[in-house]
Amino acid sequence: MIRSRRARAALPIALGLACTLPKPDEDASPVLEVVTPAAASCSATSAMCQSPVSAASSAPGAASSARVSCCESIGLAGGTFAMGMGQSSGLSADLLSPERSEHSVFVSDFYLDRFEVTRARFAAFAAFAAASDSHGAPEAGAGAHPRIAESGWQTSWNRHLPLDPGELLERDDCRGLGARSDAGSSTLSHDDEPMGCASWFVAFAFCAWDGGRLPTEAEWEYAAAGGAQNRTYPWGSDPALVAELAASWSPVGSHPAASGAFGHQDLAGGVREWVLDAFSELYYLNEGRNCNDCANLAATNGRALRGGRDPGCCPGHDSLFWAAARDDAAPGSTGPTSADNYRAPYGFRCARDVVTGP
Repeated sequence: MIRSRRARAALPIALGLACTLPKPDEDASPVLEVVTPAAASCSATSAMCQSPVSAASSAPGAASSARVSCCESIGLAGGTFAMGMGQSSGLSADLLSPERSEHSVFVSDFYLDRFEVTRARFAAFAAFAAASDSHGAPEAGAGAHPRIAESGWQTSWNRHLPLDPGELLERDDCRGLGARSDAGSSTLSHDDEPMGCASWFVAFAFCAWDGGRLPTEAEWEYAAAGGAQNRTYPWGSDPALVAELAASWSPVGSHPAASGAFGHQDLAGGVREWVLDAFSELYYLNEGRNCNDCANLAATNGRALRGGRDPGCCPGHDSLFWAAARDDAAPGSTGPTSADNYRAPYGFRCARDVVTGP
């Protein structure tokens, strides 16, 4: 957990007031601060990633960039926002699936890592897991969202973790080297490329070990849509960047013009990212509608993926890289030796919690 440098008054989330809370000021940035947390994956590596100089310089077209810690995390003031895709997208009602209909959701303050987890950061976890009797399995309840009951690690999931996570680093189909562009060429032996081939269980275990957790779908989309800005793409409304992002596999942070509103990188492009939620087309329109800090924890074989592309939606329309685009996949196999447990190109980034008070 991260203690905010600017303690904020507790929001009335326990009172069920999300539907009456005002939207954040669209002209005010929800960014609280940018920190480099004391994360386990950062203690053994000094890997640096490419990024805009600051969150303030991450507007579309910003060209100035610098090398920053791959572990940077951006703190966001939460609020109510319109989750999903509405008629403003230009799609007819028959092409808008239920999951994309706009609906009001509230999230509390949280941190979301600027970058997708890199291969260097994952290598640190793999080394830890290889040296532990648990093979990297978290303790029961670890990695929980502080406001969502029973959202932490379950010991029954231990069997889904690989005996040697380091083997994932050797999977050529997860590295995508054939699609690397010269402009995005890495100088760190691919250490700053996004980690792929991670199952949902591996992603959960990594974030718990790293002092964080998987973000909820709502938190992830809050960052991707720019909160109350309700962006079509993380960078805005112009689809011109889609072709560039779809063409290559690059180190994280290689496309600063596609930065999210708050400075997050590769919310479109890169790898598809696991989130906490089980996948459902209707959850956020039924029990999840107008919810405060909620996630779908139903027992199901499908877990939600965000970012990347959405090939199943809306033929004839450019649905690549929408902030609201969703996908799903099985979280992993029933045994750690099955190749299905590691499905390229699935990756992740971690969320972290804001702790207020002295």
